Amino acid sequence: MEGSSTCHFLTTLLFLSIFTPYIDSTSAAGQTNTEFIRTSCSTTSYPRLCVTSLSSHAGAIQTSPKLLAHTALSVTLDNTQSTSAMMLKLAQTCSGVIQYRFW
Repeated sequence: MEGSSTCHFLTTLLFLSIFTPYIDSTSAAGQTNTEFIRTSCSTTSYPRLCVTSLSSHAGAIQTSPKLLAHTALSVTLDNTQSTSAMMLKLAQTCSGVIQYRFW
């Protein structure tokens, strides 16, 4: 189930990165950085996760759709690499237990 959520989140970020450059950047005029992120994330499948993941980068993103997409991909890549490393470590740790139980 969690793998499915991760897949949906990654798919959402991919679409966000593809279509964000086509959003009229003037629609963000007058918005604060955090409001811009909140508004952009409101159209995603997981808006709360999107806002939580990106709001700490509001200063870097400002109100730029391009920077939003770049930051979203960077955050996703960092989290994916971290999860991959954790899964590899878990697999190595549990491999002895699995071999012992089944062999």
